Amino acid sequence: MRRPAAAAATAALLAVAPLAAQSTRFVAFGDSITEGVGDETGGGGYPARLQTLLNGEGVPAVVENLGVAGETTAEGLARLSSLSGTAADTLLLMEGTNDVSARISTETIAANLDAMVRRGRSRGFGRVVLATVVPRTSEVTTPATIAETEYLAWATRQVAFELAADLADPFEVFANLPGGYEELYADPFHPNGEGYDLLAELFADRLLGRDLVPPAPSFVIPVDDAEDVAPDQQLQVVLFDLEAGVDRAATELLLDGVPVQAAVSGDARRLRLRHRPSTPLAGRVRLGVRTRDLAVPANAIERTVSEFVVAGSKFLPGDLDRSGRVDGVDLVILGVAFGSRRGEARFDVRADLTGDGRIDGSDLAILAANFGKRSP
Repeated sequence: MRRPAAAAATAALLAVAPLAAQSTRFVAFGDSITEGVGDETGGGGYPARLQTLLNGEGVPAVVENLGVAGETTAEGLARLSSLSGTAADTLLLMEGTNDVSARISTETIAANLDAMVRRGRSRGFGRVVLATVVPRTSEVTTPATIAETEYLAWATRQVAFELAADLADPFEVFANLPGGYEELYADPFHPNGEGYDLLAELFADRLLGRDLVPPAPSFVIPVDDAEDVAPDQQLQVVLFDLEAGVDRAATELLLDGVPVQAAVSGDARRLRLRHRPSTPLAGRVRLGVRTRDLAVPANAIERTVSEFVVAGSKFLPGDLDRSGRVDGVDLVILGVAFGSRRGEARFDVRADLTGDGRIDGSDLAILAANFGKRSP
């Protein structure tokens, strides 16, 4: 994600002058991630690091840490009423992960974030930067909660788009780091020192006008891992890029890696791609997107954004992940659960091919008989 040093330095020189003239006070407002919980270095989370980065770029910045652990967006909205700024001040808002834990609806969280941006402006801040929260790890947290955090990222981008607010997008960067992001976390929710380093860099890039983040796929239909999807389901991906904008001419919707004709609407900041299959879909389908932004150099992605199963699809016995082929992935799934019984932690109902409540040689024999075969 990092731009070559020479190009980054040039971009910084171009961006620092207007930033230094406009803002020297930055208020980091949020929950425990802003406060710096999990930072084993004692470095103060991302705000202290951000101040160091900005100072190093020639901006005489002071970054105040107003993070409060455990705070929800409703509580943050109330707390904002006691805060004041000037036209020369910047408010950095990153909140919502505690709302997800409390099972507050994404719509309610988005409404609170909208109100927080508006309140920050009404309290005098000349610039408000809204940020997505970082994703969660799979440790302890459930797949549903992980997905809800992604939906919150989609909604946060929409709020920033509607209010013409600046957007920092840690979710997009963390969730798509090569090799994963788990090593940057102290626990399922909070970054460690290295994670806070990256978070500070992302805020600094946004404040200094460096665009290193590609268009962010959002509002995907069907969602990842959806079941019983209609064969003629209209497919959708919305792309947000609130900095340089999406390069419409270089954007394609993909089905199982193959470009398909899509209806395109919106503008460069928010581009919607829709496709209605001309022939019925079947089996397990991969929906993807290939795109880039208008930055120089461009930030490009080609990514599968959803894998879903079409209603009525038939899969061979042994195709445990329902990929359409019995292969090594299925063998690993069965191997992990081999020897377990129903009720035990390792038991995986997908691998119980005989339905007898235990995973043994009989299940392995069924898988082996179809190994290497594809579903009809």
